[in-house]
Amino acid sequence: MSDMPDISWTVPATLAAAAFVIAALTQALRPLLATARHRTRRASWGKLRVVIIALAALLAPVFFLDMFLTVTHLLGPSFGRWAWTVPAATEGSFTVLYLLDLYLQHMGKPMGWLRWAPYPFAAASLFLNVYASWGNVPAMTGHAVVTIAFFLPLLAGEAAVRSLSVSDEAVRFATEMADARRYALDLVRDRKGPLWRFEVPSLLRRQILHSRPPAAVTAAVSDGLAFGGAAKWEPAVETWITDSLTQDVKMTVKVEAKKRDLERQAQPSAGPSTDSQAGRQTPRQKPASSRELKAAKVRRLLTDSPHLTREEVAGKAGVSVSTVDRIKKDMPTPLRRARG
Repeated sequence: MSDMPDISWTVPATLAAAAFVIAALTQALRPLLATARHRTRRASWGKLRVVIIALAALLAPVFFLDMFLTVTHLLGPSFGRWAWTVPAATEGSFTVLYLLDLYLQHMGKPMGWLRWAPYPFAAASLFLNVYASWGNVPAMTGHAVVTIAFFLPLLAGEAAVRSLSVSDEAVRFATEMADARRYALDLVRDRKGPLWRFEVPSLLRRQILHSRPPAAVTAAVSDGLAFGGAAKWEPAVETWITDSLTQDVKMTVKVEAKKRDLERQAQPSAGPSTDSQAGRQTPRQKPASSRELKAAKVRRLLTDSPHLTREEVAGKAGVSVSTVDRIKKDMPTPLRRARG
């Protein structure tokens, strides 16, 4: 490996940079650890932020230069005078994607896949820098440290920006949700033991492992943030776990009840029962015949017009005289006497 670049200075340079970072952070954190007023503490945290940005701006070019020279010398025989394009492409693409992700985070429109897009370029740069000193363990370690020292602070800065973009209320809500999840996990373990993952319904397992409780639990946790704390969401979590563990039994009961209803509907009916509406209806009377109507007219004429003769009554009612006599015999006795 005699054609490899001389990198003996990278390890002490990296150690010196690390010592400088630790010293600077210690100086910046010292006033924060002392007891002071809130305004003083806020000013101290502001100083820490300035120190972090300044250190990143000073050290990043040094690390980039080391990686640039190493990869350029490694790929010189293959790429010739264009070997510089490889480190420029890897570190440059990483930086562009990194800054774009930060911008979208700031605008409140992050993209999930863009968060992981810079990592392949970081992995490629790490491989090239380590391979440049393959076989020389100290040199490989030094190149790895320099490469990680370049990329890791950038990734940590992105995570810090993402964390700072979350409101305090959202942080408290996430903390309460984590407590509710741990409480649910304790309840399940108490009932199902350490192998609960294999004994609970799949829906409940996914809800607990991925922190996706039902809406009732989420609403209870939100209410607990305003007032009550765990006293608000513990009953909701207990109901959630109880209903989930007994869901199989409840579903079996419902299915059996539905089957019985379908079987009753499929059986032929034995006629309307006495309690049904059809059984409670009173049978309709048949309409009166013409003969009955004429007989009623004869009775009315004999009652209302006793001065009429039999022939006159028969003519008005449209019946024979014998019919008038027969109907008259069936009428009450006082009327027959009066007519006689």
